[in-house]
Amino acid sequence: MRPDIEAALERYHKREAKKERIVKRIIKTRELIDEDGYPTTWAGLCIKLWPNDQPNEWFNFIEQLWNFHSWGWSSTIEPHEYRTGRMVHRYNISTAGWSGNEYLIFMMNTHENLWHKTWVQSRRGGHYIFDVEIEDEHA
Repeated sequence: MRPDIEAALERYHKREAKKERIVKRIIKTRELIDEDGYPTTWAGLCIKLWPNDQPNEWFNFIEQLWNFHSWGWSSTIEPHEYRTGRMVHRYNISTAGWSGNEYLIFMMNTHENLWHKTWVQSRRGGHYIFDVEIEDEHA
């Protein structure tokens, strides 16, 4: 491998490891939901900094923060829409118009890598569909 590419990959992995340490520290030491049930800015920071190689863990974290969970969150394993023989974890989530859930979606969108890698569709009324390809999972 070319030395410049190797150095860039090393810097990338160091940044990802640092982000993971920061997220773990925040989760252990900060309040993620306030006294009124709204996600805090600490929760938003975790969403924004989440490591790029952990998309299902990202969704699991966000699901724990989601209000109106029984109505507005579901995940299934389904065939990929256009890649024959591939499977995805499909996340169907709806904000129910609640500003706390809207904040979580906003913060998800600030994590450009995971948003662009997983976003499939948005619909009027705050409904979102995301896919995580099975082979992208951490085993």
